[in-house]
Amino acid sequence: MLTIYKASAGSGKTYTLTYYYIKLLISQKDENGRYRLRKFTRSAHRSILAITFTNKATDEMKRRIIHELAVLGGMEPGWKDPSPYVADFCRELGCSEEELAETARHTLRDLLFDFNYFQVSTIDSFFQIILRTFAREAELTGNYEVDLENDRAMESGVRNLFESLRTDSGSPETRRIIHWLTRFLLTELREGRAVALFNRKSDAFGELLRFVKETDTEEFKRRYREMMDYLGNPELLDSFRNQLVNAPRRHKEMTAALCKHALDEISRRGYDDGPAKITKNVMTRLLDGAANGFDTSKKEGSTIASVIASPREACNAKLKTELDKNPDTTLYDAITSAFTALRQGRTLRQLWSDLTRQLYRLGLLESVYRYIEAFRAENNTLLLSDTNSILAEIIGDGETPFVFERLGVW
Repeated sequence: MLTIYKASAGSGKTYTLTYYYIKLLISQKDENGRYRLRKFTRSAHRSILAITFTNKATDEMKRRIIHELAVLGGMEPGWKDPSPYVADFCRELGCSEEELAETARHTLRDLLFDFNYFQVSTIDSFFQIILRTFAREAELTGNYEVDLENDRAMESGVRNLFESLRTDSGSPETRRIIHWLTRFLLTELREGRAVALFNRKSDAFGELLRFVKETDTEEFKRRYREMMDYLGNPELLDSFRNQLVNAPRRHKEMTAALCKHALDEISRRGYDDGPAKITKNVMTRLLDGAANGFDTSKKEGSTIASVIASPREACNAKLKTELDKNPDTTLYDAITSAFTALRQGRTLRQLWSDLTRQLYRLGLLESVYRYIEAFRAENNTLLLSDTNSILAEIIGDGETPFVFERLGVW
């Protein structure tokens, strides 16, 4: 059975969790499934694991449990107020206050004399206990150090990537890095950034380091091997880059053709002039699209959106009346297709630009992470943020009991 307590800040989460923890300490289920006071409390705490988020919360939880047990047992020096838990415990466990106090005293003594097994810890600490059990599978030595911050390893990875260009300039791998690095630096120059490559204070160094840090997400770690296999394949990256380079040209040509086709359909029907005609705004947009292959206006405005939603809005009042009587789906389809391409082009041009800029960083990412992994191996360190992904990779699709088997009885 899973019991979930939903509570907002200040609503008494600590009170409820402390109550539940103490209940597990001092009671056990009888043959009817009801909780009753334990006859023997020794080592009951060894069977309970409490997990919280921060060291501060862990310390608060331990203090609260010990304090409340002491108050229940009348062992808290100078404390005169009764425990707020007394009435609830007596009612739920079917006991008297004297019986509850005696059990609380025994439980507190057992807990304090066996304090090493009082397991209230943070999620990170608990995962480290598990990971050390799997050190061999994770290819870690038993005395590895946990690095709480990723910055040191990542900065080392970026710095060593740049340094390798000085010391190993003739290898195929270095030539590939130079190829992508050159493209990366050209994008930085176009945007007015400094490109003093080996200066850690330069924009180029900081920009690449910032990008590496931004990739350090749970989703990236979950797909780390898959990503590295792709990014380490120059042919795949070059193919993707070529598609990005050619995509704007192809879309521009398509948009221009659709706009010209719409203009031809309008002209053939005589709707470009006269009392019944296509509105001036629509004609201006179509002429612009036919000439340039995209919408050159700074803002999309309402014209494109309204015409896509209802092509009837492309017509003036007289033409609307005529087409309401005799609908012209061919004309409407031509205008809608042209305007849809114009709207997509506005979004896609920005997307292609962003992807192209990021692609050059991606071309360096696999190499940076190889140097990061080398740094970890040389310094026998593990980043705290990597714990979850390493455990997930080790366990894979295996069932949870596998973890229990490796951890042993504790």
